[in-house]
Amino acid sequence: MLYRVKAGLLAGLAGLLALAYLLTFILDPDRLRDRNAAYVWLKPEFRDQADRIEITGRAGEDPTVFRRRGEKWVVSREDGEYPARQARVEEFLRLLSASFQYPVRGNSPASYERLSLTEGTASRILIRGGVSVYPLLDLLIGRGDSTGNEVYLRRNNQREIRSGEDRLSPYLKAPRNSWYLLKLFPDNIRNPDMVQRLTLVSPPSPGEDAPGPALTLSRNGDTGGWDLDARPLPDKQRVEAYIRALLDAEGEDFIQQVKTGESPLLNAGRIVLELEDGSVLTMRAGYTGHDSRLCAAVSGVPQVYALADWTVKRIFRDADYFEKQ
Repeated sequence: MLYRVKAGLLAGLAGLLALAYLLTFILDPDRLRDRNAAYVWLKPEFRDQADRIEITGRAGEDPTVFRRRGEKWVVSREDGEYPARQARVEEFLRLLSASFQYPVRGNSPASYERLSLTEGTASRILIRGGVSVYPLLDLLIGRGDSTGNEVYLRRNNQREIRSGEDRLSPYLKAPRNSWYLLKLFPDNIRNPDMVQRLTLVSPPSPGEDAPGPALTLSRNGDTGGWDLDARPLPDKQRVEAYIRALLDAEGEDFIQQVKTGESPLLNAGRIVLELEDGSVLTMRAGYTGHDSRLCAAVSGVPQVYALADWTVKRIFRDADYFEKQ
């Protein structure tokens, strides 16, 4: 009997100690502070409702504007709409709708100017969706704190000031062309095996008149290799590495001054891809006349791309390149 009483007392004491430990764990000030600091700027359920995004990297700058067209995002400009990098836009929305530590630092309007949290001084993210006049998110991003690791943030038209790790600057400070989808050829054409024949005419160097000679690369059904102007090439892998680089190539920016219909500017060089399904893709290239940059238009794409010099050197090759052992 005495044993049972002692066992019961010990069990009760153990239970009280466990409860005390649990309460200490739950009510720990640091844990309470961390839990209260966890915050989401854009409710996850709002992400799919968003159909317009405006990002103003610096106060006074024109915003970069995105619109949702069906399932795709585009960059909207005065001169038209341009395809956006879907993964980059979606990652930006996911970042805004993820929970991070953003503790409250104050709520005094007197500090807005000092912390660059007014509409005239802050960077801004404005997200709208549907027919509502109220935005899904209107976020002001101010200056950094004394450590340089965190920034101050405030919902526009709300007093509460929070701070947190500076996760948004890479998007706020990014140049507009970093949001563009600048891949020259369609994303569903990535495998060199899809290309059966390729015609290549290199454009002249700036200041010269004559383009390079036309080169034709053809698959040889008998050998499984490639022919250059009906001559067998020694290195199949070199040709296929070139085609892979061509299919992955991107422009540097979109050219506003040149439209695809202005053919005289886009006849200095060309690359023609004949695919296994019988379709043909043509890239025409030329100089804009405004500078020495080469620009290019691809069949089926309304925009004209500016090409970086290293891209031009990579995709326009001469016969010697393919004939190397």
